[in-house]
Amino acid sequence: MHRLGPRAERPVSATPAVAADDLPAGSERPKVLVKEKIGDSGVALLRQHFDVDVGVDWTDEELAERIGAYDGIVIRSATKMTGELIDRAERLRVIGRAGVGVDNVDVEAATRRGIVVANAPESNVVTAAEHTMALLLALARNIP
Repeated sequence: MHRLGPRAERPVSATPAVAADDLPAGSERPKVLVKEKIGDSGVALLRQHFDVDVGVDWTDEELAERIGAYDGIVIRSATKMTGELIDRAERLRVIGRAGVGVDNVDVEAATRRGIVVANAPESNVVTAAEHTMALLLALARNIP
């Protein structure tokens, strides 16, 4: 996992950046929004540590209205985390990008707000390799 932003010096680990254990007694667990489709096992893992909402069918307007309630968001490539959207996210502390690059995140705006921006560049390499092999086999057998 590659991290950008003001907290980049923190070591990468499986420990959540916003852990429920870090909250004062009586506080609610951090809320995370999964904005785009990720594997069910990934959502289940998040639910072990956070209160998770899945908003894959939310419009951009609905996201803008509701993002202020979340401490973290998981996106892929379709969701654009603009400076305006980041400014509306009063509680947001982490933007997790499931995939390569962070070109759909205004990293400068996130950094100004002290929000950690992280991506998982190797998260889809196995899938990409499997797809490549399938295309090679289809071409070798003249399937197209």
